[in-house]
Amino acid sequence: MNRPNAPLVLALSALISGGALAANPPARIVENQQVTPLRAISPADEAALSRAALKTLHHIGSARAALARKDASAARAELRQADTLLDIIQAGLPTAQVRDQIRVAQSKLKYDDTQVVEPDLVPIYSSLDAIEDFAAVPQARAHLDQARAKLKTGDKPGAVRELDAVDAALLYQEADLPLAATRGFVRAAESELARNQPQLADAHLKAAEDNVVTYTAFVDEPIVAARASLARAQRNYVAGRLDAARVDLGRAVTQLDRATARADASVKQNAADLARDARSLGTRLDSHAQVDAHATRRDFSLLWHRTRALADRAMDYTAVGWNRLKTHNPVERNLIEARLYARYAEIDAGLGENPARAATDLAETYRHLQEANGAKDLAPHTRQAVEALLQQIDTMRQPGRVPDAAQIAALQGGIAGALRTL
Repeated sequence: MNRPNAPLVLALSALISGGALAANPPARIVENQQVTPLRAISPADEAALSRAALKTLHHIGSARAALARKDASAARAELRQADTLLDIIQAGLPTAQVRDQIRVAQSKLKYDDTQVVEPDLVPIYSSLDAIEDFAAVPQARAHLDQARAKLKTGDKPGAVRELDAVDAALLYQEADLPLAATRGFVRAAESELARNQPQLADAHLKAAEDNVVTYTAFVDEPIVAARASLARAQRNYVAGRLDAARVDLGRAVTQLDRATARADASVKQNAADLARDARSLGTRLDSHAQVDAHATRRDFSLLWHRTRALADRAMDYTAVGWNRLKTHNPVERNLIEARLYARYAEIDAGLGENPARAATDLAETYRHLQEANGAKDLAPHTRQAVEALLQQIDTMRQPGRVPDAAQIAALQGGIAGALRTL
């Protein structure tokens, strides 16, 4: 199965459900900002983006239909409409704003002194902080620091190069890639039409359809956004920024509640448990009482790791296409569920120091692997991989043995390998 771009779309989903899409970062460096939650994207915004993606899919499909009836002119008209809609979706990315700010600074360097341009870097820093969970912000910020240093020494060419590097760090992001790939396929199709090559144009449009379908299927995935919010909350807590940690934890609770409401029956309780644990942690921070810092850090880490496991499950489902999977491919579904419980087992055996719970997780992993192995149409090489995984678990579950986190990590890698063979 060809799925190079499918997992990338989840970063965009996290942006949409996490609220960063709708935020307007204040034009001040983060140390001077008040701690306020980003505005969550509204249902109307979600619907507008979904409609844009679905309309894009409609225009691409119409272009393919026009090619089938040998109407190249109609196909070109449909692709122009698809291009316009892709522009609308692209403009909604949080990276779009900060990249616009970078271009403004670069333009000013053509005619202004470096001392005049230096203040324009301040809102760029703020914008980077607003998207830190969804883009290569450490790399971008490092180049921005270099750009500021170049401006202080009057080195215009050096500053321009560093700002280019900031832009590049943001351009090649998981959030941008599915849309960039879709746009590339559409434009490649337009180019092939100009060369009177309708069959090649149709092949590019088929690839474009695959990208847009993936985007629309997961336009809003709150568990991925919750993972990002918890990562930020954990960092803020460790750094002693308790007010910021409370805000991020509160946002994570809201996102986990949404995830619980949307989850399928197999993981609904898992999502609800995460929401409960996040609330408990928030109550502990709000109490202002003396708390065990070590235990709180551990609990933050456990909560984030388990949320990440559930978010990775969502990514796995995106990679294979949820609708096709749910209807037609129980093997992939069982392998994905086996991988989730193997992740849980690794967390419980290591960080959680709970071998009994890890053993229960391993039992669930084993059950899903057995169900996958029971499929009549399973390819021989995949069956061989699954049977080897079952043997690994049999070894780990022998009397007197305690599940080992390193062995479970290897098991998890083996399940991921089995998924790749499908």
